[in-house]
Amino acid sequence: MENSTLQIFKTTAISDSVGVIPAKPLCDFFGLDWSNQQKMLKNDILLAQLMVKKPSTGIDGKTYEMIHFTKKGFLRWVQLINYNIVKEELRNDFIDYQLQIFDFLFESHEQQYKMQVEYKRMNELEAIINDAQTELKAIKKNIGIYLNERYGQTKLEFVEQKILN
Repeated sequence: MENSTLQIFKTTAISDSVGVIPAKPLCDFFGLDWSNQQKMLKNDILLAQLMVKKPSTGIDGKTYEMIHFTKKGFLRWVQLINYNIVKEELRNDFIDYQLQIFDFLFESHEQQYKMQVEYKRMNELEAIINDAQTELKAIKKNIGIYLNERYGQTKLEFVEQKILN
């Protein structure tokens, strides 16, 4: 993904701490008529289920009640926007945006899932290593006991030694 496209995503598709994405920055960036987009949003049954209104800070620093989408809702909305209503000089960027937004939003989800799988496996391996170390200590202790019993010694300990080459 080229830097300019990535910059567009960072400007228009950043989710907040709740995981929802504000709609207005995309309209502002691509020069879409926000009032027309709001009408379209109200007429789409699926989008209505995938959006919420919540306070957000606008580019002017003031707090406004804004429409936010879940990732699925944001994707649906972006795909429904006709590129002919985008500023002419930004149409090619918008078409590219429509093609790549899915990967941008869900690649991070896939990476998160992969990381969770790896983290789980790492914990499993660490538990195996801890169990093996505990078992190894018990075996060394038992060998010492067996040798002491066999040879009548009072105590035989295994001392870790460093071998110098």
